[in-house]
Amino acid sequence: MTVDRSWMEIYKGVCPDAYDTAMPTDAGTVFIDLQLKLQCPDGIEDWQKFYECLVGRTISRFLECPSVHTIIASYDDYTNSPM
Repeated sequence: MTVDRSWMEIYKGVCPDAYDTAMPTDAGTVFIDLQLKLQCPDGIEDWQKFYECLVGRTISRFLECPSVHTIIASYDDYTNSPM
């Protein structure tokens, strides 16, 4: 299953002030929705590159932020979903 990634660009176009590309400087806890990260971009041919590009790089960026002490990484778990 994949999700059309254009929805994020549409949201950013409608409400650009709700998004910031700067890393938060005072966040103690960070939530990462890794389900969205499972959408593989073109050009990635193996699992190691996939992980490094989409998961490892994201987590590493937050670990470099001095205020972050907790990272919550989440995947959807359909066994516990009411849908």
